[in-house]
Amino acid sequence: MKSKNLEKHNGHSKNGYVAYQTKQISELISSRKLNLAKLALLELLKEYPDDFVTKLLMAEILMKENKYQEAKEVLEELPQEMVYQKLVPLYIKLGEEKLKELYQKYFMIEQESELNNSRYHCERIYLNKKYNPDYKEKGITYFEKQIINYNEQKAIQHIKENHFLKIKLEKTKFYQDVDIEQLFYQAKQYINTHRNASIIVKDIIEDYIFYYPECGYQENNTRYDYFKVSTFINTSKIITMLPISIASKFDTEICKLENQEAKKKVKVRNGLERFNSRYNQCQ
Repeated sequence: MKSKNLEKHNGHSKNGYVAYQTKQISELISSRKLNLAKLALLELLKEYPDDFVTKLLMAEILMKENKYQEAKEVLEELPQEMVYQKLVPLYIKLGEEKLKELYQKYFMIEQESELNNSRYHCERIYLNKKYNPDYKEKGITYFEKQIINYNEQKAIQHIKENHFLKIKLEKTKFYQDVDIEQLFYQAKQYINTHRNASIIVKDIIEDYIFYYPECGYQENNTRYDYFKVSTFINTSKIITMLPISIASKFDTEICKLENQEAKKKVKVRNGLERFNSRYNQCQ
């Protein structure tokens, strides 16, 4: 005879039931059905208020909703040693003094060998750069070098080399009539006064999504009307920019540069002009 708990959960044990529910909720989040996912999580938390995975998913949704204070509070209810990497971007965004505590406990230079190959390697570099005046590291990748010693001109060159000049066709690319340097500084100016228009995407990076008709394309000649700008959290230090399609729009508000005085008037080109632009870039 089944126990009452098994009957309540359709034959599943408590752990099996929660695992099944959280898997379904994760799929809702992946499908950007955040409202449905949040409602399901709230119901699950009523019954299992201390479940680790359920709280992680709730924090994930709150971050996608730009509710960073609430996300931080949820994560702080969990064992710090299990979520400190997820707290770092939130503490940076919120200006939390507790960021230094995380650095001292988990990211000090002495632990370099443990973190060097982890996905949080860049967090370690960022925090050592911030809190250790004697810290020295030779960056290898473009991203690492920018964390250690940010340079705007290197950022602009990186964008040109990867999303403007002759590049691999599978990458998205700005049209040749887009002034990359002008666009870079227009985006930077906008970001300086619209810090809440971003969304944290990973580690120490947040993204802004801008609307810009026919700014770029990909090898299938799909027209892109948006571009993404990635910065270090809470700064206007732009790391990269690239055109994106409407289908790849993130869960954040859309920024519009036409509100900026310095924004050039966007010229929507006709079919022949688009063809010539694409053809000339391939020469």
